[in-house]
Amino acid sequence: MKQRNDQPVWVWILIAAMGIVALTALTGLVRADTKVEVFGGHWGHHWSSPDITNEKHALVCLRVEWAIGCSFRNSYRQPGFSGESYAVGLIDEIALDRDVGPWHGQVELMGSIGMTYGYTAFMGHVPGGKKKWYPYIAPGLFYAQPEDGWEWKAGAIQFGDDTIPALGVGARF
Repeated sequence: MKQRNDQPVWVWILIAAMGIVALTALTGLVRADTKVEVFGGHWGHHWSSPDITNEKHALVCLRVEWAIGCSFRNSYRQPGFSGESYAVGLIDEIALDRDVGPWHGQVELMGSIGMTYGYTAFMGHVPGGKKKWYPYIAPGLFYAQPEDGWEWKAGAIQFGDDTIPALGVGARF
């Protein structure tokens, strides 16, 4: 079943669900012990896409508990608000190891699912096409180092065939 703008109904259902998730996460700010993180990365590397025109993504993400919102330049430099694309989704991590080496941090496997806006085709680009919402899955691997009441992270996020090194900082409020 299609909507008038050629988006499948499931896309609109997923967008509505992401909106509900974002509102739920924002209400978590009034709770004690809410995890808030900001992270981002600039340069990425595409491993197999032959038609890429941009590897400088200027990725910036805000995470509140298990909801995430990101802004970035997509791989095709498509026009838009500052040439940017957007993503909203769910995020979580699993600690793989604790007390790495002489530090007291941990290696974390991160995973995010959601919707991204700013591409004209799923897994590609159609010249002159209209930007649409598409689903995404993005795994990542990070080292997280706790400090006095906050933590910093360093690692990489995988979007399709694009690996983006990223740094972040977060705390619980």
